[in-house]
Amino acid sequence: MLLSNSTAETSAKLLFQLTELDLSAIVRREITLALSSQTSAPIPIEPKAKTELLTREQVRELFGVSLPTLNSWNKLGVLPCLHFGRSVRYNKAAVEKLLLVSKKGVTA
Repeated sequence: MLLSNSTAETSAKLLFQLTELDLSAIVRREITLALSSQTSAPIPIEPKAKTELLTREQVRELFGVSLPTLNSWNKLGVLPCLHFGRSVRYNKAAVEKLLLVSKKGVTA
C-alpha cells in the first residue's frame, strides 16, 4: 500500500493505492460493522394460512350430484378445480360459497 502526503497545500491529501483484495476486505469489514450496529429487531414472517381442499367425492356428496355433473361444472367454470397429476381437488371456500348461493336460489 502506497501512501503519499503533499505538504505544499494547506489541506493534506492522501493518495492510497489498493489492490482488489484490499478494497474487498475493507468493503466487507465496513458492511459487517454497519449491519452489526443495527438495533432493529428482525421482522417476523407469518406463515400463510393453509387452503383446505376437498376431493371430488366430498364435493359430490355435499351437492348431491353425480361425478359427470361435477365434471360439467368444472368445464363450464361453475366450480373451478385444481389438478394435481391425476387427482382433482376443490377449494373448500369456493365450494362453501357455491353451496350458499345455490341454497339461496341465486344462479352463480
